[in-house]
Amino acid sequence: MLFKNVLDEKYRTMIPIFNDLLEMALNNQTHVGDLLLLHENAGYNKEYLKHDNLGYPPDFYVIGLQVEGHSDITHYNFIGDYVNKSSKIIQNDYLDLVKYDKDRVEEINDLEQKETMSVQIEMLIYIKIWESDTFIKKMYQLARVINGEDYDWHFKVKGHDKKDTGGFTRSVLLNNHIINRFEHTLPKLHRYLYNSYNTQIRNAIAHSQYFIVGRNITFNNHRSNNVDSMSHITFDNWCTLFHETIMLYSMFNDFLNKVNNIYYDLSQENGKSIETRINRTYPIKETKFFRLYTRDHFKDWSPHKSED
Repeated sequence: MLFKNVLDEKYRTMIPIFNDLLEMALNNQTHVGDLLLLHENAGYNKEYLKHDNLGYPPDFYVIGLQVEGHSDITHYNFIGDYVNKSSKIIQNDYLDLVKYDKDRVEEINDLEQKETMSVQIEMLIYIKIWESDTFIKKMYQLARVINGEDYDWHFKVKGHDKKDTGGFTRSVLLNNHIINRFEHTLPKLHRYLYNSYNTQIRNAIAHSQYFIVGRNITFNNHRSNNVDSMSHITFDNWCTLFHETIMLYSMFNDFLNKVNNIYYDLSQENGKSIETRINRTYPIKETKFFRLYTRDHFKDWSPHKSED
């Protein structure tokens, strides 16, 4: 369940962190266009060479939604719909309602059943966020920018292409190439990421290895010989975990909107365009520069100037 006071608290603590993140990212990027590439989901996609209806020669190096971007929009809309339609009461008020009272047993059971349904929807949302190719890719690129590294055009998640064994698994990407990389640059953001993402919980949800009794989630994938393995989590602790995750997700999408607005404003001084950079490996290893053009009102981007 979503609680208004918890969401408000998370927002108040996270907004200055994301303001610092934006300032640091703008200052630390190694090329003025790298954050725009992040926003535009720039990447290396050899499938584009098969396209013959683009109106211009196809290239491996592309920007735009691509298939993972369209998937991301579907999940973003689902998550937004849940957040907007959820009853956002005050947490303590709700906890008072579910306290045991022999005269209200039926009412309390009904509340707990509804809470259980809500928690299971939230668990689905949890893996929608932490399994999202686009979210992982953009957070990975952001970690590189923050640490003063070039945009990685050749990023890939291991297993997408069965013929290609390169890339990293999502778990390795999240733990080693995203969360840990904010530890020294933005320790407060690192703490929220570290507290929100849990590999065991993600796997338990993904493989339906859990059950709910009362206001507790018990994990079937618990390993008694592993001190880091969790046997269960209470609904109240899940509440903290989920609220931090949903606010991180929301604040990150706000961050991306701010990035786009900044570049749109900058483009007005440069013929409605921004210079960007590709560190190519195909057909030869070279660094090339090109411009992305935007349109009034739409604030979208293309390497091809609009006729408008």
